[in-house]
Amino acid sequence: MEEPFASRCIGLCIRVSSLIAALMLLVVGGAHLQSSFNQWCPEEYTECFGPWLFWDKDSFFTSTNQQLGNTYFGPNYGKVFTLDPTMLCTRWGPLFLGIAGALEHVAPAATGLPYKSPGGMVMWHLVMALFVAFPCGGNWGVLTGFACLWVCCIVTIGSCFDLRSQPLTFGHYSDSFLFRILLACSSVSCARFLVPAMKSTSLVTAILVIVVGGAHLSNLIDSWCTDADPVDYTCAGPWLFFNHDDFFKESKNCYSSLDHCQAGLYGSVFTIDPKTASCVWMPLGFGLWAAVEHVKAFSPGLVTTPGRALVFHAFVMFFVGFPCAGNFGIVVACWCSVPLLLSFLMIVFCPTQSLEVNFSSSDAWVPDRFKYTQDAQYHQLEVQEANVEPGRGKRFKHARHSRVVVNNQL
Repeated sequence: MEEPFASRCIGLCIRVSSLIAALMLLVVGGAHLQSSFNQWCPEEYTECFGPWLFWDKDSFFTSTNQQLGNTYFGPNYGKVFTLDPTMLCTRWGPLFLGIAGALEHVAPAATGLPYKSPGGMVMWHLVMALFVAFPCGGNWGVLTGFACLWVCCIVTIGSCFDLRSQPLTFGHYSDSFLFRILLACSSVSCARFLVPAMKSTSLVTAILVIVVGGAHLSNLIDSWCTDADPVDYTCAGPWLFFNHDDFFKESKNCYSSLDHCQAGLYGSVFTIDPKTASCVWMPLGFGLWAAVEHVKAFSPGLVTTPGRALVFHAFVMFFVGFPCAGNFGIVVACWCSVPLLLSFLMIVFCPTQSLEVNFSSSDAWVPDRFKYTQDAQYHQLEVQEANVEPGRGKRFKHARHSRVVVNNQL
């Protein structure tokens, strides 16, 4: 049965309007971010790796927090590409949300969220207008906000029609031009090369990022107690101060973000302040996360597709590699472009295949002596219908226990 003409027109109008709003939000995110960038490394003064990064010819694993450094705690690259949750959301949030909205119109990347229903689409564009478009991008942001509100209106009107068979975005449209191009470029044979190459390079990347995180952490840890006043304090190891006068006094070991605590000591690294702890510990955390994705017993299963691997390695490159561990971090960030490229090729040439990007699905690394068969016996309750002769009452059911042998394999 052919769908009513009004429903088809409303569906097309929703798809086009939401696509225009998504592209306008991308521009808003870029305009909001562009004012934060600068040529932090002038080549006429020192050695640089491009216009943003400093290259230290004297030390390979360290980077200063001062004017000639790339770290999160300095005034240059790391101040923009930071893991501080507050700055990450306010500076990068508009662009990330714009990308998420635009990808819903790209068939291989469409997830259905937040455009799963007309109500979800209305709420998404309302939030984008009030909290992203109007505050960011100047006059363009104001126009984008009104475009998002127009999408809210047209979707609300469309809810009065039967849109059950109408996709709300081009990402779920069967005749999507982009998806047809990707299908034309797809090749099953490419997966034979891309999958093992992606697994190997992502594992190497995980190990390198762990080293980056460890080097970044070691650059922040120091023998803080070597300069302690011998009259008031003694050292409990090279890190901790022990007060002679007041047993409960806090000043040396406590969190540096508090007013009564001294900065630059133990509490500046071992802290639960989200802003500081994210910049100190998350580089190592990203490395450990990437590594456990390859171990079947510990894998959280969050980076298991080419699309997720693309996002993960891009984030690690710009937000972990370049700001941390000096020159070594820059080298590792450049290496991240290899799994980044491989995951992109997997998306382009294998859009309809379910490809593996890590070793967590394989038992090849498990020694043979740990692979055994164990017979486990369980009691299963089976319900069977009793056979009765016609005319002798209702059928009834009875239960009996039976032992079932299940083969569990490690």
